[in-house]
Amino acid sequence: FDPNIPSRYAHLRLDKLWYCAGHKQKRKQRKTQGSCGFIELTKMVSARWKVIDKTDPHVKRYCQNLADLELDSYKKEINEYKRLV
Repeated sequence: FDPNIPSRYAHLRLDKLWYCAGHKQKRKQRKTQGSCGFIELTKMVSARWKVIDKTDPHVKRYCQNLADLELDSYKKEINEYKRLV
């Protein structure tokens, strides 16, 4: 359990590494009848992300902290790789 998770998402049970792209399994391709495509989804997400500071700043801080942690981890791994190569 993450004590910093925004309260509106506290009831969700996510995989421990849900935010790490490298730890996910590739999902099977499904038919997308009636759902939005990737471009539409990207536009919706980016529009909401643009105003999230005003609507839900705690969620943005939480997501930004996760991104910062992943970036630090990535930089450490890259530096270690470069040191070994």
